[in-house]
Amino acid sequence: MEEILDAIDPDGVMGITIDFCHSLATGTTESLLEKYHSRLCNVHMSNRAHQPFKEQTPNLVSFLERLREYRYSGPLTLELRRKCTFEEIQRTKVVLEKLLLYC
Repeated sequence: MEEILDAIDPDGVMGITIDFCHSLATGTTESLLEKYHSRLCNVHMSNRAHQPFKEQTPNLVSFLERLREYRYSGPLTLELRRKCTFEEIQRTKVVLEKLLLYC
């Protein structure tokens, strides 16, 4: 990622999006946040395979705590699979809202 950003944005003004689901699957969440937190302009939120969050998980809590430590104040975009029910979407919203109040 660094090589691409250096080629297309040598001045370091372009922002990036971190996709929690994908960074979790590749084990890169912590390193991406540490390295690119100052360029972070959007966060895609979903559980593995774009599933909704049914409850808080240690990885989710840790991620949201790190966002707060880095003073991230941009959007959190729910990125869920098309077949999610309204109830699943609402539950994900509730889980995230509760954690955001306490992280």
